[in-house]
Amino acid sequence: MCEGGGIVSSAGKIKQDDLAPTLRVGAAGQVESGPHAPRGSRRASWKLAQHEERMKDDKHHGIPPRQEALSRTVVAPTFAKDIVETARHPLLILDADLRLVSANRAFYRTFQVTPEESEGRLLYELVNNQWDIPRLRRLLNEVLLQNASVTDFEVTHDFETIGRRTMLLNASRIHHQEEAHPLILLAIEDATDRRRAEERSAYLNRVLRAIRNVNQLIIREQDRDRLLQGICDLLIETGGYHHAWIAFLDGKGRWTLAAAAGQDRDWAALRRQLAQGETVHCLRRVLAQNGVQVIHEPRSLCSGCPLAGRYNGRKGMAVLLRHGDQAPGALVVSVAADFAAGEEGQALLDEIAGDIALALHHLDTEKARQQLEEMVRQSEQFFRALTEKNPAPVLIHSEGRVSYVNSSALHLLGVQEAAEVLGKLNLDLVHPEDREAAAQRIARARAGETVGVCQQRLLRPDGSAVPVEVASTLITYRGAPAHLVVFWDVSERERAREGLRRYAEEQKALYAVTSAASSSLDPETLLEGLLDTTLPLLNSTVGWVELPGPTLDDPPRLVAHRGLDPRFIAAEEAHPLRDCPVCAPLLTGGEAQTEPMLCIQCPRLSPQIMAEANLHSHIGIPLTARGQVLGVLNIAWDAPNPYTQQDRDLLTTIGRQVGMALRNAQLYQKARQVDRLQVLNELNQALAATLDPDEMAEITLHRLAAAVDAPLGALFTLPDPETPFPARVLTLNRGWIEMKIPVQRWLERPTPWQQSLWQDLREKAFRPLRAEELGLLTQEHLPQVVPRWGEHGLLVPVLEADRPILVLALGGRQEPFTEEDRALMRAVVTHAAQFIQNAWHHQTLVQTESLLAEAQQIAHLGSWEWNVASGALRWSAEVYRIFGVSPDTFEATYENFLQTVHPDDREKVIRAVELALNEGQPYDIKHRILRPDGEER
Repeated sequence: MCEGGGIVSSAGKIKQDDLAPTLRVGAAGQVESGPHAPRGSRRASWKLAQHEERMKDDKHHGIPPRQEALSRTVVAPTFAKDIVETARHPLLILDADLRLVSANRAFYRTFQVTPEESEGRLLYELVNNQWDIPRLRRLLNEVLLQNASVTDFEVTHDFETIGRRTMLLNASRIHHQEEAHPLILLAIEDATDRRRAEERSAYLNRVLRAIRNVNQLIIREQDRDRLLQGICDLLIETGGYHHAWIAFLDGKGRWTLAAAAGQDRDWAALRRQLAQGETVHCLRRVLAQNGVQVIHEPRSLCSGCPLAGRYNGRKGMAVLLRHGDQAPGALVVSVAADFAAGEEGQALLDEIAGDIALALHHLDTEKARQQLEEMVRQSEQFFRALTEKNPAPVLIHSEGRVSYVNSSALHLLGVQEAAEVLGKLNLDLVHPEDREAAAQRIARARAGETVGVCQQRLLRPDGSAVPVEVASTLITYRGAPAHLVVFWDVSERERAREGLRRYAEEQKALYAVTSAASSSLDPETLLEGLLDTTLPLLNSTVGWVELPGPTLDDPPRLVAHRGLDPRFIAAEEAHPLRDCPVCAPLLTGGEAQTEPMLCIQCPRLSPQIMAEANLHSHIGIPLTARGQVLGVLNIAWDAPNPYTQQDRDLLTTIGRQVGMALRNAQLYQKARQVDRLQVLNELNQALAATLDPDEMAEITLHRLAAAVDAPLGALFTLPDPETPFPARVLTLNRGWIEMKIPVQRWLERPTPWQQSLWQDLREKAFRPLRAEELGLLTQEHLPQVVPRWGEHGLLVPVLEADRPILVLALGGRQEPFTEEDRALMRAVVTHAAQFIQNAWHHQTLVQTESLLAEAQQIAHLGSWEWNVASGALRWSAEVYRIFGVSPDTFEATYENFLQTVHPDDREKVIRAVELALNEGQPYDIKHRILRPDGEER
């Protein structure tokens, strides 16, 4: 492929610039040299001058003029030929048919051909037809026919021998006395290096213009994304680069495409590849090596890059965007192959990268500065919000006078407006009896001492005193030293009372659940009662218990449910639990959720099923026994519902209690196949008839020993989780025995057997107990029992949360215990443990309610509970005393309560109740009541 272009004139002379040889051919065919001719031309001129001198000498010596003309005819071609031979650039003489008459050595040397294979051939056949250019043929014909000339006709071609070159052709018609037809003198100048220099200069100018434009953009653009995209666009618009893109390395080692320009690039594919963590060749190069990296063969080196096939003979250049020790990203461009290896181009690209990196550093610095300013502003706002809206009373005093007080402090001080307090002496707000101590603390704080929290009394305008705890610190307020004071009203003990009430409710709930769990040995009946007891505790009407199949890939079985749509039940029992985000983790050993899961996010059931079920969220609680998850208790809500850590802890405890009861029921079902089922029924009746845990233990030991024909036995109870050894033992023949050996000795000097005993009981359902081991366990307390114990003793532990709470020891038999004996013992002991724990919880509840009633009586505080759905209203004894009525004669209902409210306050109370029920506002109101005796309170 070749390209050509030139200028044709009719002057009949070859026009060339200062770099080309200048030849003039006269009318007689003589060749003259111009003032700017190259060395070959100047040599020809010198020879011509010598010839003229010789002609003068000949004339002077009498040579005839005709002989002189003949001499000129012979010598002139010789001089012309010498001129052609000595020219630096290739010169050709063509005849009228455009065949090569002759050429100088420069032509043959340049194009690596010989005279023998060139002379006499058409111009278009020379050098393997590489001069067959239609436009050149037309121009040379014009030279012959119109006596025109060709000036600087440019030809760019890939020559086989010398590669891609750019040639300038100049041609003119000449006449020779011996030739009948005119000739053409064709001069060829190799302008490749000059063109390359011009192109490189233009390229560098474009890059410099791009640098200028980039710097101008950096000055005016503050948005990071627009700056990066603008830089890429400018690098392309100036023509310095064909394509440009910028990528950044994140903290995970992945590159991210930030900006790109160039229409034929597949930027989406590159962006996806980088997002997937696949790094392209150029980015690996800039990380591994310093400086500008030139990718000479992008098609082969970048085979894994979606851009590899788009370079079209160009080369790639990549450089890090480095500022200091930070290298946040890389700049990659494609450029013409001739310019990629130049030091100037690499230096300019490195300069562009440095400018970009510096600009990004300035943007990051500016962003950090703005963030810091924003943090300072937010800190100031936070301080104002903390003091102005904080529910804790806050006061600032400076130079002995109050400078600031928030609304909570106004309420605590019993005033309405801040103007009533501001400017007053701060000690005037303190009770007179506490002012001296307060002044001393202020002086100590000013002296730099640390003053801790102290208690004092504030004086209200009405003369009443408010006991408070005070904490203060030195601050600068409005440019002056000041004291920031925070108060706590210690007269309010609502938090303590609420905590005590909550504890009592939890104990009551556990007692109710335990009672429900122990009321039946049928698993389904037990779990139905569990739902009926648990759902009201969490303000829910929807719940279900599901037992897993053999594996998580099998559908579960719903054994109890409340408030579920039939289609939901069918879908729940049709899908395996492996994809359930709530049940699957619990069944594989996970813990209960810390917050409910939105039902719409369930990947197991279809959104249509969940929408039809009208469920908002639900929580799952594992039913565990001896480290095994037997099932999952699910509680759901149809609207957002608060769920606290206390709720989670309570449900976890319930799950353990119910899990043990469920296991007990399952074991009971197995034990029903044994002939001694009547033992469990009689035991159940006997245990249900008492709430004394000691009596329950005695009943259990005697009945079980009789059922398995064990003449000797003991029962160890471990109610204290901090004491891993029993404090007393129940025996068949001697009753309760207090352990004379202090428990502390067991803890300080345990034997190896004592160290392993309780660990074994945690891991095994039954443990053999030999006579000597019984002696180690009971020491000298049962000396008459040990010799008669025999070799078939057995320990049966009952665990709660991996801790033994009951340990039954049976022995003295002549034959080993059978599997039926063990099944019966496991069922009896586990069932008895439920009743004993129930009795313990009952005792705790009775003590707690007694403490609560005593605390309310002392504090003159009453409590009430109102079930809005059923209308039931429960008052504590102190509430009856406050209202002056008796629970025997006064029915606690909402309507009766309103009748006790002062008529002037009744509408206010009704409004407060409606706001609490309809809008969820706290019920916090002060009103008057009328007692039956007419007293107003």
